[in-house]
Amino acid sequence: MNKKKLIIIILIVVVLLGGGAAAYFKFFAGGDEEVELEEFKYELGEQYANVNLNTSDTSAKRVIVKYDPFIVYTDETLQEVLEKNRTEINTEFKRYFMSRTEKQLAKLERVQEDLTEVVKEVLEEQGESVVNVLMPVYIFQ
Repeated sequence: MNKKKLIIIILIVVVLLGGGAAAYFKFFAGGDEEVELEEFKYELGEQYANVNLNTSDTSAKRVIVKYDPFIVYTDETLQEVLEKNRTEINTEFKRYFMSRTEKQLAKLERVQEDLTEVVKEVLEEQGESVVNVLMPVYIFQ
């Protein structure tokens, strides 16, 4: 009987320790949760740009890219800065598309990453809150 009591006591201690450890990790150890920032959109409108042919054949058909970008950002005050720099951002986007071939522009994810960097460069220090440049419309014509 003495042995049974010892085994029961050991099992109770193990269950309590396991339950305590599980409760600790569930309620106290998860304190490094990320704070979700509110995101805002700034639409630049539908645009067109010529794509670099990268060929000496002058009879080749000219390729045009149609795109409708919007800038995703987290700082609510950036709206005014984007308004002031809209023309420069649009010009840099056109310059970007005109300096690349259709093959270089084939991967939308890469283009969006590049254009995000373009916006950050135009806005300089204020561009830190720019999250992404997305294009729901991206068509070669």
